[in-house]
Amino acid sequence: MSDPFNPESELWLALHLPLLGLDLLQLSSAHVPAACVYAGENRHQHIYQANSRALRCGVTPGMALKAALAQYPGLQTYPRRAEAEQERLEKLALICLDYSSRISLEPPQALLLEVGASARLWQAQFLRRHLQTLLGEQGHIVHAALHETPTGALLLARGRVDKLDALPLSAFPVEADIIQKLTRIGVRNLRDYQHLPEKDRILRFGLKLEQIAQKALGQIPDPHKNWNPPFRFRHTLDLEYETDNAGQLLFCARRLLDELDAVLAQTCSAVQKLHWLFHHYQQPATRHTQQLLHPGRDMSHISLLLREQLERLPLPASVEKITLQVNRFWPNAADNLNLLRDMGQNIDAIEPLLEKLQARLGRQAVYQLCALPDHRPENAWSRVIPGQSSPPPESLPPRPLWLLPQPRKLTSIRPFRHWRGPERIASGWWEDDVQRDYYRARHHNGVTFWLYRHADNWFIHGVFG
Repeated sequence: MSDPFNPESELWLALHLPLLGLDLLQLSSAHVPAACVYAGENRHQHIYQANSRALRCGVTPGMALKAALAQYPGLQTYPRRAEAEQERLEKLALICLDYSSRISLEPPQALLLEVGASARLWQAQFLRRHLQTLLGEQGHIVHAALHETPTGALLLARGRVDKLDALPLSAFPVEADIIQKLTRIGVRNLRDYQHLPEKDRILRFGLKLEQIAQKALGQIPDPHKNWNPPFRFRHTLDLEYETDNAGQLLFCARRLLDELDAVLAQTCSAVQKLHWLFHHYQQPATRHTQQLLHPGRDMSHISLLLREQLERLPLPASVEKITLQVNRFWPNAADNLNLLRDMGQNIDAIEPLLEKLQARLGRQAVYQLCALPDHRPENAWSRVIPGQSSPPPESLPPRPLWLLPQPRKLTSIRPFRHWRGPERIASGWWEDDVQRDYYRARHHNGVTFWLYRHADNWFIHGVFG
């Protein structure tokens, strides 16, 4: 196992996405009109990112939004979506899990991967180009760099150079006035900075810049927090245009299912309940829940069920975006191959049929019979939803937490209020032929009791917590 504080035993790959905010809106291409993403609120709004056409029109990051619009009135402006950027970084990190188990998110625009082991399998530069292409296929402009230290790799990717000596100081995440001070004395890169006396560097330009430089050069420890895949899923897809057509909605929903499938593959997980939200303009979202009989990850089957449900799902208006949310992942129980392959297959073959019937007719319209521990024929079975071995808890009224060993006779029922019931409980002749009507009633002291009447007398049989 490599030593986390020994840079010689590691190789880090940094993937920098300089236009992530624009990438999310598909505005970073050179073929789209001048556009920018702005940040800040009210009077402090400023340009966060600008595409190439906006830059040619004189719009630069950091410029006040009003000044940018005055510079180029035709500029398209969009607010920054920091949460969406974080979600996209996590999505890209899942893709990178195939190449490294040590991944660090470096908000707002970068990923770090320790690829020492992968580099022994593939050539390091080939791996760099491969991941750069892979993330580029996701619609991103990516700058990648390799180095023995994580901070060194990040700075090289930001500065778009191959060696730290030539790294421009503009790539360092420090205040602009510090960079200006260094530029005025002729310091333009890390090599020039290193030629200055160390004490003078710290005194004149601050400790932050010095520590970043030392981390990049491997002179001090450079720990980064490892990212762990989330055991939940929530992704939103913005539609290119509003629609209420079931086929078009299914096509878009399949993109979300593909993303979910990638997460499940990386985490060796399965799902049983999927929550869909179909967002409308200025109206509450339409909610729909898919429930499988057992956890699984067959996306083609889930897509087939969703198609049946979308054809019958009432939508009050056209849909502008779709959200898929899964709150719980289950361990994925992969099937083992055996010599007698047909053994046990008939048992599970009915489940897809039942799920398809539930999708078409409604979950409550499909049921199976379940045996109950009661000798009376009329009470020896019950209807349950497929996949359940006993009736759902909501089919029975509440039961008291504390049941008295023997019912206690009451002298009066006047102190009791808010009666609920009755619930008839009866047993067969072999159990003294008990027939009782039970009630829930609240005493004036606030305690709820379980009462029943026998002949002309009332009895307490239990106390609710």
